[in-house]
Amino acid sequence: MRFLFSLLVLAIPFAPALAVACEDKESLRLDELAKHVAVHVDSPAQLTIGSNAQVTLDWSISSRKVPDNAPTYFILSSSVPVRFLGTGFFALTKDAAGPSGISFGQQQSRAIVPLHNPTAEMQGSIRVQVLRAGGIELRWGLVAPTACGELIAGEEKSSLSASAVALNIVIQNPYDLQSPEKTIVSNDGRYRLHVFVERFRVFDAETGLLVVEAQGRQPNFSPTGRFLAAYQGGRDSRILGLFDLEAGSAIGTVTGPALIWQNGDSVVIS
Repeated sequence: MRFLFSLLVLAIPFAPALAVACEDKESLRLDELAKHVAVHVDSPAQLTIGSNAQVTLDWSISSRKVPDNAPTYFILSSSVPVRFLGTGFFALTKDAAGPSGISFGQQQSRAIVPLHNPTAEMQGSIRVQVLRAGGIELRWGLVAPTACGELIAGEEKSSLSASAVALNIVIQNPYDLQSPEKTIVSNDGRYRLHVFVERFRVFDAETGLLVVEAQGRQPNFSPTGRFLAAYQGGRDSRILGLFDLEAGSAIGTVTGPALIWQNGDSVVIS
């Protein structure tokens, strides 16, 4: 099905009159909608990882609802891995494909509001939890997939900088005499997982630093390596704890007995 879609898109340029007509119509619609978009970025005076590293993007569109037959998205993308918090949108990892084949923000973390969805609100807030020290660029805009290609309107960006929290002394014994039952390396080669009977440890494969240590059975990485899941509780428990290795922390639980990761680990089905 994906190959068929590509062939249809490639065939469009051979009908230049139709392409110009539909592009003008869709561009006018999107440009008009963009005139009614208001965005405010609220950031602390100093973003500090582990202490005060959350940015809030408030957005609103003072216009009537977008027809459900005119796919249109408000998209926020981040140049570095983040966690998006809030409601009224869905989040995609940098490895995920965009809806309707949209490439805006590809290879970046994205929060996406499908404005043409009948239940979508025309305003909202997206909280962005920054996970790494350094520069971060947030980019947003209205995006519409059309028969003439991808159209973008009202594109803007905000550049921010996050600093690291004051250094903490971490006691870590690299020469632990207890050998793991199993060692697993994530698919991207970034993390090394040491599996013990009732617990596990995850290390940065390059630096050797401890990323996560927790109780859990049968831990394993998600396909991209960003997340990890492990059974929690007794032997008969079907509860799986989820960990975001980019954040170095637990993010919730789901009920097993199995997980299916989809679209670049943006969706997990249990």
